[in-house]
Amino acid sequence: MQPQLAALKMEIRASPAVQADETGWQEDGSNGYIWSVSTPSVRYYEYHHSRAGEVVKHLIGEDFGGVLGSDFYAGYNIHQGMHQRCWVHFLRDAHEIKEKFPYDEELFTWAASVKAIYDAAVAWAEHGPDPHISPRNQSLARVAQQHAYAQHLWQLCQPYVGTATPQHTLCERVERFLPELFVFVAVPGVPAHKENDKQLPAGSQKKTSVKDFPEVFLTRLRQSHLYIFFYMKELMHFCGSHDVNHPEPGRRGPSHLRDLLTLIRLSALESVA
Repeated sequence: MQPQLAALKMEIRASPAVQADETGWQEDGSNGYIWSVSTPSVRYYEYHHSRAGEVVKHLIGEDFGGVLGSDFYAGYNIHQGMHQRCWVHFLRDAHEIKEKFPYDEELFTWAASVKAIYDAAVAWAEHGPDPHISPRNQSLARVAQQHAYAQHLWQLCQPYVGTATPQHTLCERVERFLPELFVFVAVPGVPAHKENDKQLPAGSQKKTSVKDFPEVFLTRLRQSHLYIFFYMKELMHFCGSHDVNHPEPGRRGPSHLRDLLTLIRLSALESVA
């Protein structure tokens, strides 16, 4: 299994754009984290006890030269190269602030204006610059549009920085991360958000416990066979470290786990065939 895992890591590290994420994983009262790095063709998961930024370096490598896509968690700041922050997270936070202040018309106007800038940037990035101009001029046009959207957003946010208005925290986030909000406009192929967050509803919880493992496994197995190597290792660990003969209420017994292992082995053979 290790050669296959190493090959997946090498492919990810060679990609021009990588999406990273982490989510809590609780086992027997002990907290840990499932970290993921993904590209359009590969999704790779590892379990770590730590949520520190050093895990990011471990996954993408010290010399990763592509664009890292992530949310605003400080651990990702360890990456010193190009960075695209997740717009789904930003807009979700804006929505939650609106729910707290439902009668603040200025806040709602501001949020609508921010969303309009984002929508315009996404639309422009999808179509790109004039295809008839030279590649160099296309690159210049992309960078110019990136700066234009960034400045437009900053004009909306600057008046609220350092104030007591509801939107001041997001505006201060814009101030800090402005160069990392519209990289997707300048660099083709970079998404504006993490792929696994596009369909998450506002306020959804990502916390996962071991008792939910079979359902989590099957959901991700349907998405891609590239998860198989990770989950085979984790499920074998699960079977070896839990009393599956006497499952807790709501936990399924050993026959269900044996069925899952059989499914993993069959799928693994298919995926490497």
